[in-house]
Amino acid sequence: MKAPARRLVAKLATISRTLVHVAACLWWTPLIVVTVGRLLLGLAWFRLRLLWVQGLRVTGHPEAALRALKRLEADSTGRR
Repeated sequence: MKAPARRLVAKLATISRTLVHVAACLWWTPLIVVTVGRLLLGLAWFRLRLLWVQGLRVTGHPEAALRALKRLEADSTGRR
């Protein structure tokens, strides 16, 4: 193969690798962002519910707080 043809093949290979890399980034980046976002939202929701249970306990509703805490523990372990 002559030098100009080699350079052309090298450029095409570089462009191809770049396009594959961009496609991979476009696939993985939203997936990672969505997964991390869901984890953070789940943790925030769990924390809000825990604060609500503590608020019930402080305001003088110990029975309601205990029921809510048991429901919270069942939800976090996946049991119903």
